[in-house]
Amino acid sequence: MWRKASVYLLILLAVVAVVVVFFRPSGTSGDPEFPISTLIDDISRGSVQHIVIRGDELEVRLKNLETYRTTKEEGVSLFAIFADRGVDASAVVIEVKEPSALSSWLGLLLNFIPIFIFIGLIYYAMKQAKK
Repeated sequence: MWRKASVYLLILLAVVAVVVVFFRPSGTSGDPEFPISTLIDDISRGSVQHIVIRGDELEVRLKNLETYRTTKEEGVSLFAIFADRGVDASAVVIEVKEPSALSSWLGLLLNFIPIFIFIGLIYYAMKQAKK
C-alpha cells in the first residue's frame, strides 16, 4: 500500500514540477514589459517618478501613475547605463531592493525537483527488481 502511495506521490510531484516550470508567470505583476530604451526615453522626457530595482528587473512608475517593467543587462549598473546614454536621472527616485530569498530558494528547489524524481524512480525500480 505504501509503495503505491509513494509512486502516486512521485507522479504528482512530477506533474506539479512540469506545470510550475512551464506555466509560471515570467514577472511578479501584471505590468507590461518594455525595453530599457523606453525607460531612457521616459527619463529624458521627465515622465518617470520612481524606479524599483530588484536584481536585473526594474519596476518603473510614471508620473501619471502608470507602471511597467523592464530588464537591464546582467551585471551592469543602471547608473552606468544612464551615464553611457547621457541621461540625468537625478529627479527620479531610485530604490534598490534585494530579490526575495524565498524566490531564490524556490528557483533552486525547482531546478532540483527533476533530479529528485529521477532518483526516486531509480530507487523504486531497484526495489521492484529485488522481488
